Amino acid sequence: MDSDISPENLNKNYKKHRVTINFLLVASLLLYVPLSALLINLESAATKITRGGIVVRHWSSARVVSRQLFTPLTKVGNLICAGALATTLSGCEANLNLAGVEETLEQPIRRTDQFLALEQTANGDLIAFADDGVVVHGRASPEGINWRRETLDADRAPTFIDSASCSDGAVVGLSFYNEVWWLREGAWTVTPIDTFEQLEAIECRAENEVWAAGSFSSFYRTQDSGVTWEDLSIGEDATITNMQFVDEDFGYAVGEFGMVFQTADGGEQWSVIDPVAEEFYPLSLFFADRQHGWVGGVLGIVFATEDGGLSWTQQDTESHAAVYGFFQGNSGLYAFGDQGSLMKLEDGVWRRQATPPIPIHYKAGLELDSGEALLVGGWGLVMTIPLTHAAHDGAAAVGSN
Repeated sequence: MDSDISPENLNKNYKKHRVTINFLLVASLLLYVPLSALLINLESAATKITRGGIVVRHWSSARVVSRQLFTPLTKVGNLICAGALATTLSGCEANLNLAGVEETLEQPIRRTDQFLALEQTANGDLIAFADDGVVVHGRASPEGINWRRETLDADRAPTFIDSASCSDGAVVGLSFYNEVWWLREGAWTVTPIDTFEQLEAIECRAENEVWAAGSFSSFYRTQDSGVTWEDLSIGEDATITNMQFVDEDFGYAVGEFGMVFQTADGGEQWSVIDPVAEEFYPLSLFFADRQHGWVGGVLGIVFATEDGGLSWTQQDTESHAAVYGFFQGNSGLYAFGDQGSLMKLEDGVWRRQATPPIPIHYKAGLELDSGEALLVGGWGLVMTIPLTHAAHDGAAAVGSN
């Protein structure tokens, strides 16, 4: 993809279409001449009819209007002529100045990147998934995070919507096209899931099982790195938006209409338990253990359970922004989402944390060993924020300029 916008190609295309550009400029000059003549005739006619005493008030106004139009249009036309002539004469053989394009192409994170998922491996490597097949790899150091950009080689560039880390060190990313991309020891492989349903979530379970879930309460499991996928769907007419295995046996999934799915046998059987709330659409899910969990939705809504999903209570929040995810930090539980919202759970209330005034959503986040939050989101946003004192002065953004 990047080769299509290389400086060489841009200059080649500019020279290729130079004749067309010059033709359009000359055409604009030719159109200006009859337009000027038309306005002159309009003014002349208005003056004559006014002097002839026919509908004096109306045509007198018309004459004033014609003069008001004619004078600025004449000036604009002169500017167009001068600019078009200068551009035609000076731009015939000049190359485009593409220094800014070259500088942008060298950046590992670009403002056009839309980050949708984030993982940290057991050895500390950071992997952020974006659209158009873009994956950026990071390694934290005392000086900051060093990022490296990679664009996956595929006939159809994957747009990643979710990701997960597995116990064997593998990282998996789910694309919008129901493909699972596997990263092991620096090498990528891809396995499709043969289904008509739209998959929305991916999760790793014990023994390196990988699960995917989506529309029509579809569940798919692979135990051989994607060579085969087992269909364990339960047929409820609801899209599963998030899923999580708390341990080897217990797992939860949430979906449309506030539906909650639970398994106690590692996913062999899924049961539907009482919903979170009627007409609630969950955007995020986090369980700290088998009993304590949270789901987030639009308008900053957060529900919590203390009995494994048997009952849910809405908690107070200081934000009305959609909640896209949760992560557990050393200093507490955090929720992040739209409009640069970051909240911390304190005494049963979600308190808004100070963040830079950037109206861009946080789509994924985690805590670094340094005690900072790493948040990624739209328009190339990659940001670290100290969690102990999430102050505005301490936040650092990368790739958003």
